[in-house]
Amino acid sequence: MAKDLLRYPGWMYAYGISNGDLSMEEARVEYMRIYHALKERQRRLQQTEFAKSKFARTELKPLSKIKTESQFLEEIDRLASWARSRTTTVKGIREFNKDVAEVLDNYGDTGKSFADMTSAQWNQFGAFMKRVHKEKFDSEKAVKLFRIAIGSGVTGQSFTREYDYWKDHEEELREYYDRGKPLGKRVSSERLRTTLAAQRFLDTKRKDRKVPQPKR
Repeated sequence: MAKDLLRYPGWMYAYGISNGDLSMEEARVEYMRIYHALKERQRRLQQTEFAKSKFARTELKPLSKIKTESQFLEEIDRLASWARSRTTTVKGIREFNKDVAEVLDNYGDTGKSFADMTSAQWNQFGAFMKRVHKEKFDSEKAVKLFRIAIGSGVTGQSFTREYDYWKDHEEELREYYDRGKPLGKRVSSERLRTTLAAQRFLDTKRKDRKVPQPKR
């Protein structure tokens, strides 16, 4: 497991140095050991389907590029955080994604299960949720929409267009579904089918569920 990379408790790598519990010389040796171990994990990840994962794309600073003590404290704390994370290995990412899938699938039972999504679809979901948070759109609705769209075969740019259309015409779609009111704009049968499926599901009242959060 990732935590096996650490020889000391996590707090020691920043606070321990500041408090004198860990000498600077010991800390530098430990930094280099963790740095090389994490660089090897990055190399392995970059040869897999998880090459675009956050850790695989994270820049780890070699000791030679750290000029001040404050920079060193910041960087060794960051290395220790990555060393404790299970998302630095293929096995760890798969286990984490499985746990996340179980959480996300609790938000509904319509569309494609997150447990069956490919690495590319996970990457798309991550990028989509960043946009959702930036736009302050309802996260739960976004998860449901994504499942429905992927389950309907709508991916990539098609999904982006689908989401934009749904978001801009939510009320109009609701009226169309509830009362058969014609849409103001012509849409393809695929778009109509997917957006109406999303609206029908989102309008369904369900019991609130307490959803457990996965640990990284």
